Amino acid sequence: MEIACFGIGLQRTDHNVKDAKDKLVISMNASLGINPSEIRLIGNEELSDSWFNLTFEIPNKKEVLDKLRWAAIYKESWLGLCGVKSVTIGDESQILMQPITRSLSLTIQAGELSNEFKKKNS
Repeated sequence: MEIACFGIGLQRTDHNVKDAKDKLVISMNASLGINPSEIRLIGNEELSDSWFNLTFEIPNKKEVLDKLRWAAIYKESWLGLCGVKSVTIGDESQILMQPITRSLSLTIQAGELSNEFKKKNS
């Protein structure tokens, strides 16, 4: 088994660990082909009012882990729909889905981010 940690960012009114866990299990089943019986929640940690980590054991299969890495790097919509803001697989570096800010309601689209970079550097 491999450890996969998902950083979840939700507004306080949406904060429900059970719902987030259930959505992730369903999505991992559909997107990664992992049977729900092979996914086990091993920890959850509240980091702030609108941020918590869910840590799962998932099958240590190359194709599954590669699909999860690809999904996080390319910010696949199923992760966003589950409220995932970051993914860490095992002892690898954390993959951020969007910039982390004090206000998680602030989202910066990739195009807007590159435009801001161009403005600052011109």
